[in-house]
Amino acid sequence: MLMQRKLKISTKIWLSLSILVIGYFISMLFGFILGQQAELRLHIVSESLFTAAKQSQLAQMAFKEQIKNFNDGVLLGELAFIESAEMKANEVSNALTIILSLKHIDPFNLERVRMIEKNLKEFNTAAWPVYSRLSAFLDYVSEIEAEDVFKEREKLENQAFALAKKTDYLGKELDDLSADLSENLKKELAEIGNLTLRQRYLNLIVFFVVVISAVSLIILIVTRSINRPLEKTFMLESAVEQSGDGISVSDMNGRIQFVNSAWANMHGYEPNELIGGNIQSCHNQKQVEEELNPFIETVKKKGANTGEVGHMRKDESVFVSMMTMTLLRDDYDEEKIRIVSIARDITQQKENERELRKAKETAEEANRALQESLKILKQTQYQLIQSEKMASLGGLVAGIAHEINTPVGVGVTASSFLEEKTKEYSKRLTFNEMTKSDVRKYMNIAAEASTIILNNLNRAADLIRSFKQVAVDQSGEARRKFMLKEYIDELLISLRPKYKRTPHKVTVTCPDNIEIDSYPGVFSQVITNFLVNSLTHGLEGHPPGEITIDIRVDGSYLYLVHKDNGKGMDSETLKKIFDPFFTTRRAQGGTGLGLNIVYNLVTRTLGGQIECQSSPGNGATFTVIVPLTVQEEETEQN
Repeated sequence: MLMQRKLKISTKIWLSLSILVIGYFISMLFGFILGQQAELRLHIVSESLFTAAKQSQLAQMAFKEQIKNFNDGVLLGELAFIESAEMKANEVSNALTIILSLKHIDPFNLERVRMIEKNLKEFNTAAWPVYSRLSAFLDYVSEIEAEDVFKEREKLENQAFALAKKTDYLGKELDDLSADLSENLKKELAEIGNLTLRQRYLNLIVFFVVVISAVSLIILIVTRSINRPLEKTFMLESAVEQSGDGISVSDMNGRIQFVNSAWANMHGYEPNELIGGNIQSCHNQKQVEEELNPFIETVKKKGANTGEVGHMRKDESVFVSMMTMTLLRDDYDEEKIRIVSIARDITQQKENERELRKAKETAEEANRALQESLKILKQTQYQLIQSEKMASLGGLVAGIAHEINTPVGVGVTASSFLEEKTKEYSKRLTFNEMTKSDVRKYMNIAAEASTIILNNLNRAADLIRSFKQVAVDQSGEARRKFMLKEYIDELLISLRPKYKRTPHKVTVTCPDNIEIDSYPGVFSQVITNFLVNSLTHGLEGHPPGEITIDIRVDGSYLYLVHKDNGKGMDSETLKKIFDPFFTTRRAQGGTGLGLNIVYNLVTRTLGGQIECQSSPGNGATFTVIVPLTVQEEETEQN
């Protein structure tokens, strides 16, 4: 009867578990189907919409560069700009051709692209001869042809004015196309996000429904079956028999009346071999005299006792148990007293204690090795930080080289032009063909070229002077007094290549008379890392943003507040912002050391404090508080 009841209960429980498993697989199937839909739409976005948005932006930028090259060609009289404009026109055409080759683009936008492509071809066909002719007019200097040239130039300028209107129209069309494609991309990504969210909610609902149903069924089975009245004797006997601890019952003379399987197995006997025998048969003579008899006497006096007692198995091997003895009185016969013994083999526990002591010694040794490894790790971290600083200096060198290239190139061009005109007028002078008007023209050309050369050489000299000071400060850690406003202005000149091609604006508010006694290289590294962090993380892909650096003095402390109006960060990212190797751009090559370097430089080298405040959509604000004069003990420590 008991076995049938157990079988029935087990069958119902397994049925409930089967329902739970089947429901789980159903929820997984729903999730797989919805996941396939989301994956398909994401494939469409990556293969078509994203490419279309990107190519439209490339076409938009290339067209602006094309128009700029046309204007520069007319102003400077260089056909090279017209040729560059033709290359940019090809880039625009290639970008539009790529968009037309994409699938899954709505017909309306495809028709717009075709129309824009057609208009661009007409525009380029008309613009090429006009701007080419206009750019060549600087070479027309003969007085005989001056009147004809003037008329032709006036005609070409009228044509260029008409083309400028077309330029505005085409630029607006490209801007609108880029904006629409970007908006379509955002909408599709938002829809994919909503689909994924619905998938999660559906999975949760199905999962909870299945779990609640199965749990309810199991509870119902347990309530109806297991809680039915059972025989008290049966429950006690089952509990004793199934106990993992050895249990024996003996009379006051030590004769065994009952043992469970665990007690018999513990001593290597069958239960019927022990029943009727004496409890002393489970111990050797020494254990009986030194441990068992004193233990039983204590039980007789106090009614119970617990402690370690040695035992002997049938094969005469010994083990130690934690044993509890209790006097058991009969409710119907007060004179009938028995002793209940509960023993648990603790041989393994003793072995574990020995292993634990050994493990503790091993752990202490490992801890010493860990301390050594930590020391090596700190040295490695210092080397990584130095590498990051040198990488920053390398980026500064590349930017300055690119920045200097522009004024030097302009100076070379102007000097070459002046040399050419000098040779031309010298030849006229040699053959007595020089007129008064030629002298005036040459003087004007010489004055203008000299001004251009001087201005650009001064610009290059300023850049080199700023770079020399900043580079020396970044590569070393010398402490000196310096004017902070002047130093930051020089630093921003060196950093200008990092943001000049972005739409973002950098504003510095700092009194001119702030002089500090500190490490200029540290300030350079801190401001550089702040600026790069804002451009890379806060303002990337953001509309024209603003970076502000506000500096003020309060008592003997300097307050530097760096703020941007970028995308900001959530609370979880904010908690880890200064942790080493934490970065949200690991896949793009981020090391996670930029702000950690800033934190260490501010708190350790400068002896100051730093904190960051940010929330999604509200940009980030870094506040640095440092002493105007670095303390001597901090200098020695660094």
